[in-house]
This record gives sequence, C-alpha cells and structure tokens, in this order.
Amino acid sequence: GLTRKEFLKNLAGNFIIINNVSNEVKGTTTTTDGYRGSIPVTVIPKQISVDADNGITYDIEDWFSFSASSLYLRLQASFPGFHNLLKKAGLTQDNLNRYTFVSDNEFYTIFAPTDEALNSSGADTLSIEELKKFLRFHFVQGDFIFTDGIQPSGYYETARVDEKSTAFSTVFTELYIDPGYDIIVLPDKNGGQYLAVNESSVTNMLTGRSVGEGGTSAFPNVINTAVVHGINKVFLMEELNTR
Repeated sequence: GLTRKEFLKNLAGNFIIINNVSNEVKGTTTTTDGYRGSIPVTVIPKQISVDADNGITYDIEDWFSFSASSLYLRLQASFPGFHNLLKKAGLTQDNLNRYTFVSDNEFYTIFAPTDEALNSSGADTLSIEELKKFLRFHFVQGDFIFTDGIQPSGYYETARVDEKSTAFSTVFTELYIDPGYDIIVLPDKNGGQYLAVNESSVTNMLTGRSVGEGGTSAFPNVINTAVVHGINKVFLMEELNTR
C-alpha cells in the first residue's frame, strides 16, 4: 500500500487495520490465539484466491478481536485538558459519560489539541458561548478521516454552529481538510499550510460503543463511531479555510 496503515470498514460496523510496514492485519485490538484467547499473536494473511467476482479471499489462522472505549472516556484519559474545557463549557453529560452534542447515530473525526496547545491558546479565557464554538470546531461530523488518504480533499462539516444560523435553521461551519498518505493537512485561508497531522501513535485512535452480546458465548458486537487525532495546535476560525 501507499500508506503505512489502512482502515477497512467491515460489515459489523468496525474496522480492520492493515499495517503495510509489518504486513500485519488486525481488528481494533490485539489478535489472540483463538477466540478470546490469552496469548497475543500476529496475523499475516495468505491470499488464497484472486478470481472471485466480488473480491479477494485471504486465509488467517486466528480470530480478529474488536474493542473500543467511548469517545468520552478516550478524551478524558488521553486529552484531559480538552475534555475539561468541554466540561467547563457545559457540553458534557457526566452521569452518562457522553458529550451533549455528539449523537450515537453519527460518525465523527475529532482533532484533539494537547494540553500544551490549549494552554498556549488562551482558550480557558473565552466566554462560555465562544468556548463552545471553539471546542465544537474541532469535531468533524459525518465522516471518518484517517491518515490513509482515502477521503477526498474538500470542505467537511464541523459541529460548530455557524454565525449564518437563524432561529429557523442551524448551519454548521465547514472546514477544508486535505487528507493524504500518512498525513492530514489543514490549509490556512491563504492556501498555505496551517497544520500537518502526521500519522503517529496519537492519530487514528478509534472509539465506539458496544451494542451487546446476546449471550456469554456470542461474539462481542462493537461498532466504531469516531476517530481521534491528537494535534499540537488549536483550530482558529479566523486563520483556517472555512465556509
């Protein structure tokens, strides 16, 4: 492949991850020796057919495993400064471990600033209403954007309620994003590069929720609903390419 990692959505609503550096293929957590095994293993698929009319078949020797923490718990643990600002802005529902504006029926890509980026931005001095807009600007809704270059360049809808909204209709700010191989670029208003998000251990972090098992022996049914990328620079409306 042209990129270090690829993310293929399967029919169960989660992702199979292909590592083109090591050739390992896995689910969203470590593969084990057999169904719910205890010993971690590495799966290198073997191609066994090329003449199928709707795809290619591979042989694997173990079960892929899938798990996902919720978006709320992921941000709380990995990006505490960002999470705490969401809480300060009144955008959390702590008893349910969720964010008030995030829907279970929508997909999201979140660009989560580090604590250092937030501290230098002065975000904690904003009014509550401005803080809400600032924070929601970092949530892209309706799409999974990975560092695999699959999604096209273009304007993507954020969760930020735009100034064009009226009492009768809600308009969301759109942000121009340029996904590439092992990188996601955010251009500035003048066509230059505002921020480059390179593939790393703090990008492509999938979150989701369990929809139940239906019995102790059933395969866990986990669906992915969001992907999180850590960033070292906050999004500023006045500097980014928006519409």
